[in-house]
Amino acid sequence: QECERSYVGAGIDVDLHWRIDSTPGYFSEPFEALWARRREVSAAGLEVWAPGASDALVMTAVHGTREMWVRLRWVLDAVRQFRLLSPAQWPEVCSVANAGARKAVAVALAISEICGVDDLPARPGRWARSMAEAYLAAVASTSPADARAAETSALAAWSRRVNRWQTADTQRTALDGVARATFRQVVGDTQKSLLRRGPGQARP
Repeated sequence: QECERSYVGAGIDVDLHWRIDSTPGYFSEPFEALWARRREVSAAGLEVWAPGASDALVMTAVHGTREMWVRLRWVLDAVRQFRLLSPAQWPEVCSVANAGARKAVAVALAISEICGVDDLPARPGRWARSMAEAYLAAVASTSPADARAAETSALAAWSRRVNRWQTADTQRTALDGVARATFRQVVGDTQKSLLRRGPGQARP
Protein backbone atom coordinates (compact mmCIF):
# COMPACT_ATOMS: atom_id res chain seq x y z
CA GLN A 1 0.00 0.00 0.00
CA GLU A 2 2.66 2.52 0.96
CA CYS A 3 6.42 2.46 1.36
CA GLU A 4 9.21 4.93 1.98
CA ARG A 5 12.67 3.79 2.99
CA SER A 6 16.07 5.46 2.78
CA TYR A 7 19.34 3.60 2.55
CA VAL A 8 22.45 5.52 3.60
CA GLY A 9 26.12 4.59 3.71
CA ALA A 10 27.03 3.11 0.32
CA GLY A 11 28.29 6.35 -1.21
CA ILE A 12 24.85 7.37 -2.42
CA ASP A 13 21.51 7.89 -0.70
CA VAL A 14 18.61 6.08 -2.36
CA ASP A 15 15.04 7.03 -1.51
CA LEU A 16 12.44 4.47 -2.56
CA HIS A 17 9.07 6.22 -2.40
CA TRP A 18 5.89 4.90 -3.94
CA ARG A 19 2.20 4.63 -3.26
CA ILE A 20 -0.70 3.01 -5.08
CA ASP A 21 -4.07 3.71 -3.51
CA SER A 22 -7.71 3.78 -4.48
CA THR A 23 -8.48 7.47 -4.06
CA PRO A 24 -8.81 9.91 -6.99
CA GLY A 25 -5.82 12.00 -5.94
CA TYR A 26 -4.94 14.57 -8.58
CA PHE A 27 -5.07 12.26 -11.56
CA SER A 28 -5.50 8.58 -12.31
CA GLU A 29 -3.32 6.66 -14.71
CA PRO A 30 -3.54 2.88 -15.16
CA PHE A 31 -0.49 1.15 -13.77
CA GLU A 32 -0.12 -0.78 -17.02
CA ALA A 33 0.34 2.50 -18.92
CA LEU A 34 2.96 3.71 -16.44
CA TRP A 35 4.77 0.38 -16.69
CA ALA A 36 4.76 0.49 -20.49
CA ARG A 37 6.50 3.89 -20.41
CA ARG A 38 9.02 2.96 -17.70
CA ARG A 39 12.73 3.55 -18.09
CA GLU A 40 15.78 1.93 -16.55
CA VAL A 41 17.96 4.10 -14.33
CA SER A 42 21.50 3.11 -13.37
CA ALA A 43 23.48 4.73 -10.55
CA ALA A 44 26.31 3.49 -8.33
CA GLY A 45 25.90 -0.07 -9.59
CA LEU A 46 22.14 -0.11 -9.07
CA GLU A 47 19.72 -0.68 -11.93
CA VAL A 48 16.07 0.10 -11.21
CA TRP A 49 12.91 0.82 -13.16
CA ALA A 50 11.63 4.37 -12.86
CA PRO A 51 8.72 6.32 -14.38
CA GLY A 52 9.26 7.56 -17.92
CA ALA A 53 10.27 11.18 -18.46
CA SER A 54 6.72 12.35 -19.17
CA ASP A 55 5.22 10.58 -16.18
CA ALA A 56 8.00 11.80 -13.90
CA LEU A 57 7.42 15.40 -14.96
CA VAL A 58 3.68 15.15 -14.33
CA MET A 59 4.34 13.58 -10.91
CA THR A 60 6.70 16.44 -10.02
CA ALA A 61 4.07 18.96 -11.13
CA VAL A 62 1.36 17.24 -9.09
CA HIS A 63 3.52 16.86 -5.99
CA GLY A 64 4.81 20.41 -6.12
CA THR A 65 1.43 21.99 -6.75
CA ARG A 66 -0.49 20.00 -4.15
CA GLU A 67 2.14 21.04 -1.55
CA MET A 68 2.25 24.65 -2.83
CA TRP A 69 5.90 24.25 -3.89
CA VAL A 70 7.11 24.87 -0.33
CA ARG A 71 10.34 22.93 -0.91
CA LEU A 72 12.80 24.38 -3.39
CA ARG A 73 13.95 20.90 -4.39
CA TRP A 74 10.61 20.44 -6.17
CA VAL A 75 11.13 23.73 -8.00
CA LEU A 76 14.64 22.65 -9.00
CA ASP A 77 13.34 19.26 -10.11
CA ALA A 78 10.69 20.84 -12.34
CA VAL A 79 13.29 23.19 -13.85
CA ARG A 80 15.68 20.29 -14.48
CA GLN A 81 12.97 18.14 -16.08
CA PHE A 82 11.72 20.90 -18.37
CA ARG A 83 15.28 21.62 -19.47
CA LEU A 84 15.74 17.97 -20.42
CA LEU A 85 12.32 17.62 -22.07
CA SER A 86 12.41 17.32 -25.84
CA PRO A 87 9.70 18.94 -27.99
CA ALA A 88 8.63 15.46 -29.12
CA GLN A 89 7.85 14.49 -25.50
CA TRP A 90 5.51 17.42 -24.80
CA PRO A 91 2.41 15.84 -26.44
CA GLU A 92 2.84 12.79 -24.20
CA VAL A 93 3.13 15.02 -21.12
CA CYS A 94 -0.13 16.73 -22.13
CA SER A 95 -1.80 13.37 -22.73
CA VAL A 96 -0.84 12.12 -19.26
CA ALA A 97 -1.86 15.45 -17.69
CA ASN A 98 -5.32 15.14 -19.27
CA ALA A 99 -6.09 12.49 -16.66
CA GLY A 100 -6.51 15.28 -14.11
CA ALA A 101 -3.21 17.15 -13.84
CA ARG A 102 -3.55 19.88 -16.46
CA LYS A 103 -3.54 22.73 -13.93
CA ALA A 104 -0.59 21.26 -12.03
CA VAL A 105 1.47 20.91 -15.21
CA ALA A 106 0.55 24.47 -16.23
CA VAL A 107 1.82 25.75 -12.88
CA ALA A 108 5.06 23.75 -13.21
CA LEU A 109 5.50 25.18 -16.69
CA ALA A 110 5.02 28.71 -15.32
CA ILE A 111 7.49 28.08 -12.50
CA SER A 112 10.08 26.91 -15.02
CA GLU A 113 9.49 29.99 -17.17
CA ILE A 114 9.91 32.30 -14.16
CA CYS A 115 13.13 30.46 -13.26
CA GLY A 116 14.53 31.22 -16.70
CA VAL A 117 14.16 27.96 -18.60
CA ASP A 118 14.59 28.66 -22.31
CA ASP A 119 12.84 26.92 -25.20
CA LEU A 120 9.83 25.74 -23.22
CA PRO A 121 7.37 23.65 -25.28
CA ALA A 122 4.47 26.00 -24.45
CA ARG A 123 3.68 29.25 -22.67
CA PRO A 124 1.66 29.26 -19.44
CA GLY A 125 -1.54 31.25 -19.19
CA ARG A 126 -2.17 34.13 -16.82
CA TRP A 127 -3.79 31.98 -14.12
CA ALA A 128 -0.87 29.54 -14.01
CA ARG A 129 1.63 32.40 -14.02
CA SER A 130 -0.09 34.18 -11.13
CA MET A 131 -0.26 30.96 -9.09
CA ALA A 132 3.43 30.23 -9.75
CA GLU A 133 4.43 33.76 -8.76
CA ALA A 134 2.48 33.46 -5.50
CA TYR A 135 4.07 30.10 -4.66
CA LEU A 136 7.60 31.30 -5.37
CA ALA A 137 7.10 34.55 -3.45
CA ALA A 138 5.95 32.59 -0.41
CA VAL A 139 8.95 30.24 -0.62
CA ALA A 140 11.40 33.15 -1.02
CA SER A 141 10.03 34.92 2.05
CA THR A 142 10.03 31.87 4.34
CA SER A 143 13.09 30.27 5.93
CA PRO A 144 13.47 26.47 5.61
CA ALA A 145 12.97 26.07 9.37
CA ASP A 146 9.78 28.14 9.34
CA ALA A 147 8.54 26.21 6.30
CA ARG A 148 9.03 22.88 8.07
CA ALA A 149 7.19 24.15 11.15
CA ALA A 150 4.37 25.61 9.09
CA GLU A 151 3.81 22.34 7.23
CA THR A 152 2.45 20.72 10.41
CA SER A 153 0.24 23.60 11.51
CA ALA A 154 -3.55 23.66 11.25
CA LEU A 155 -3.37 26.84 9.17
CA ALA A 156 -1.03 25.14 6.69
CA ALA A 157 -3.38 22.16 6.45
CA TRP A 158 -6.29 24.47 5.67
CA SER A 159 -4.20 26.37 3.10
CA ARG A 160 -3.35 23.10 1.35
CA ARG A 161 -7.02 22.14 1.19
CA VAL A 162 -7.95 25.52 -0.33
CA ASN A 163 -5.03 25.22 -2.73
CA ARG A 164 -6.07 21.73 -3.76
CA TRP A 165 -9.59 22.97 -4.47
CA GLN A 166 -8.17 25.76 -6.66
CA THR A 167 -5.81 23.53 -8.59
CA ALA A 168 -7.96 20.44 -9.08
CA ASP A 169 -9.00 19.81 -12.68
CA THR A 170 -12.34 18.28 -11.71
CA GLN A 171 -14.96 18.75 -9.00
CA ARG A 172 -14.56 15.08 -8.08
CA THR A 173 -10.90 15.59 -7.23
CA ALA A 174 -11.67 18.80 -5.33
CA LEU A 175 -14.41 17.09 -3.29
CA ASP A 176 -12.13 14.17 -2.55
CA GLY A 177 -9.63 16.60 -1.03
CA VAL A 178 -12.34 17.90 1.30
CA ALA A 179 -13.37 14.33 2.15
CA ARG A 180 -9.81 13.30 2.99
CA ALA A 181 -9.29 16.41 5.14
CA THR A 182 -12.52 15.69 7.03
CA PHE A 183 -11.55 12.07 7.71
CA ARG A 184 -8.08 13.17 8.80
CA GLN A 185 -9.55 15.51 11.39
CA VAL A 186 -12.24 13.08 12.59
CA VAL A 187 -10.51 9.69 12.58
CA GLY A 188 -6.88 10.52 11.82
CA ASP A 189 -6.71 8.31 8.72
CA THR A 190 -5.00 9.96 5.72
CA GLN A 191 -5.95 7.11 3.37
CA LYS A 192 -9.72 7.38 3.78
CA SER A 193 -11.79 8.81 0.97
CA LEU A 194 -15.51 9.26 0.36
CA LEU A 195 -14.93 8.77 -3.34
CA ARG A 196 -13.61 5.27 -3.87
CA ARG A 197 -12.27 4.22 -7.24
CA GLY A 198 -11.62 0.86 -8.82
CA PRO A 199 -8.52 -1.21 -8.09
CA GLY A 200 -5.45 -1.51 -10.26
CA GLN A 201 -4.70 2.15 -10.87
CA ALA A 202 -1.76 4.22 -9.73
CA ARG A 203 -2.58 7.44 -7.89
CA PRO A 204 0.51 9.68 -7.89
